[in-house]
Amino acid sequence: MTQPDAYLNQADTPADRALAREMSEQSTVLLKNQDKLLPLDNGTGRTIAVIGTAANPAGAAGASGGGGSSHGTGVPSPVSPLEGIENMAATRGDRVLYADGTSGADATAVAKQADVAIVVIADSESEGNDRTTLDAGGPGVCVSVGCSGTGQNENALVQTVAAANPNTVVVIDAGAPISMPWLGSVKSILDAWYPGVENGNAIADLIYGISDPSGHLPQTFPRSLADMPTKTPAQYPGINDNETYTEGPFIGYRYFDAHNVTPLFPFGFGLSYTTFGFSRPKVRSRARTTDVTYTITNTGQREGADVGQVYVAFPARLGEPPRQLKGFEKTDLQPGESQRVTIHLDARAFSWWSPARQGWVESRGCYGISVGDSSRSRPLTGTAAIGGARCGANTRRQSRRR
Repeated sequence: MTQPDAYLNQADTPADRALAREMSEQSTVLLKNQDKLLPLDNGTGRTIAVIGTAANPAGAAGASGGGGSSHGTGVPSPVSPLEGIENMAATRGDRVLYADGTSGADATAVAKQADVAIVVIADSESEGNDRTTLDAGGPGVCVSVGCSGTGQNENALVQTVAAANPNTVVVIDAGAPISMPWLGSVKSILDAWYPGVENGNAIADLIYGISDPSGHLPQTFPRSLADMPTKTPAQYPGINDNETYTEGPFIGYRYFDAHNVTPLFPFGFGLSYTTFGFSRPKVRSRARTTDVTYTITNTGQREGADVGQVYVAFPARLGEPPRQLKGFEKTDLQPGESQRVTIHLDARAFSWWSPARQGWVESRGCYGISVGDSSRSRPLTGTAAIGGARCGANTRRQSRRR
């Protein structure tokens, strides 16, 4: 290590904290919000149950970051979800009850006393090993830069709490997709990934509506490992220490779309406390660039942000995946506000890799354009004429609200 101070020294300023908090809030993904349970911004005098080892300070130390340098001795201890929610609840006249969840009876008793139950679960991942299951196994136990899971049955904990309280919120601290057999039994789900040192403050801001969750999934959440593109031992984990890569470009959402596999949550997905609509698409191709323009409108009653995503479908003869993300932009809007957004696509967005030429090739043709806020929600469509192709009308007008 050529710069030991980068690992050992404390680097903690108010500006660092503010940035960490903002990053955690903006990257948290709201996966479900039935009956608009969240945010808890109306009312006072409520009883809030916070349940799970990942919620307390010791658990948060192993749930706020994955294995590696995020656990350097110079990194300050994270604010736990319990601390953050307690501090926020005190300003709203709410009281907080806590159970670590290691006893099902204790978790049930606390959940039954509460108006809302918040279960914080975690999974531990690290660069040095692969996951063998999608089931969350609890916060990591970290020594230096190495972490290992505690092996807790987080799914059972959620199911226990959901059976005791119909207003259950699940907060996930994990670096990758997890299984959710309890999905239909809970009201709201917030995926905070590894939220960092401002963990508890950020999740409290989101739960109480100080901030709007505006993150979108950077990967597909599968229903099971069987839905993934690796189907044989030769592909994974390999035979005689050799893995055979046969997926080509059909990985992630590209595989799910090509094989019509329904995901648990699609790539690019993310809800908000408000709603948005897309309209007035326009596609303009010229020389080596294509501009995709659309209008996004906040159709709800709260300020919020959505991420407009532009997908390109190549001509079928080229053998590419059904669609590929080529551009995106997050837009923050006040209630009722609209904004015209333009995504600029260069020649690379319409190019495919040629093994024979060992380079990117742009082929003449009519390329499908679609716009929305996930790989499975693309209400606006159009066509880009590339290389002088004649394609007719280049847009279809649709709108979509969610």
